Amino acid sequence: MKGIVESGELGRILWMRGSYGKEVEQRVFGGWRAKKELAGGGIMLDQGIHMLDLFLYLGGGFDEVQAMVSNLYWKIEGVEDNVFANFRSSASGICASLHSTMTQWRHLFSLEVFLEDGALVLNGLKTPSGSYGDEDLAIKRNRKRHVDGTFDNEEHRLYHTDRSWNYEVAQFFHSIECGTRPTLGSSEDAVAIMRLVDRIYGRA
Repeated sequence: MKGIVESGELGRILWMRGSYGKEVEQRVFGGWRAKKELAGGGIMLDQGIHMLDLFLYLGGGFDEVQAMVSNLYWKIEGVEDNVFANFRSSASGICASLHSTMTQWRHLFSLEVFLEDGALVLNGLKTPSGSYGDEDLAIKRNRKRHVDGTFDNEEHRLYHTDRSWNYEVAQFFHSIECGTRPTLGSSEDAVAIMRLVDRIYGRA
């Protein structure tokens, strides 16, 4: 997705939407996720932060934040079960919407990136449990118009192996060995995302 965005093939990003949810089993509440002093919060810090990280990676930073945090079902003090958050960059105009939930009653990962000349829609996520389904990237190119006015069908790319952790660790060690700044996951990236999380929680 990053490569396609950076290539300019589909124009600039207009908006993004991410949904990241799971069905929570009772055993979860015996672990760290149900303890605010260990987790720091609820589903936003557990899962939503990863979707927000992808927003920043693909679309850059945001300086406007609106959010609603709710705890209607599990009712654990300081551990929310739903977050609805909207973001906008005054510089690029990109808007993004995030829903992080543990009242989904099914595992769901969906990241949509809509651009001037097409769309990238990623559904599913490769995890050890396999509970999020197949990782399927749909690529829609709106510039390929035929004489009858129709467009080409979507291209689908299925990903069967997740090597992201290997890539990140290799890049981390390369930065240490070569004395270079990390290109992904720097301390500046961490500060930027935590500032947005603070604003979601109303702490800034």
